Amino acid sequence: MLPPDEVLRPARIVCVAKKSLLGCLIRYVTGGPWNHCGLLDPPVFVLEAKDLNGTTATKQEVFFDQKDIYKLGIYEVSNMNWESKMTTMAEAWKMQSKPYDTLQLLGIYLHKRFPFLTPHRMILDSEEKLICSEFILRAFEKAGINLIPENVHPGPVDPNMLVSHPRIKLVYLWTKPE
Repeated sequence: MLPPDEVLRPARIVCVAKKSLLGCLIRYVTGGPWNHCGLLDPPVFVLEAKDLNGTTATKQEVFFDQKDIYKLGIYEVSNMNWESKMTTMAEAWKMQSKPYDTLQLLGIYLHKRFPFLTPHRMILDSEEKLICSEFILRAFEKAGINLIPENVHPGPVDPNMLVSHPRIKLVYLWTKPE
């Protein structure tokens, strides 16, 4: 399911909900509708950090044709000019080939389930490894756009927390027909 061309713009965030075991687990842990996100770089790529592959450029048609996607949302950061969008994309491309931080998913679970154990820091988080939402946050941050919630380290920010930022607005929503 490829979204309409008019919503495929650089530096827009694409979030998906998948029926996979990992997708269900992430949604359970985070308590939100999304389990994965990427950064649009049309007309060809979605830049993402995904399990086992780390940060990578996935062809748009491959990304959007995943059979287990049942919900998709595209979001835009408000008040960004073209230069900011291009800088964000350049920074995202510079981070390609970084490994995925699988242990961080466990860290997010522990942080959300037992916040009193880790009130001021994230455990099992690596600066060199990234999860999908952290990858996007860092690309924007390196471009001078801070989307990290106040008093929060980028590590525990999941796709749902990311798109709940006041500057991020939904521009497209698709749900697979039953």
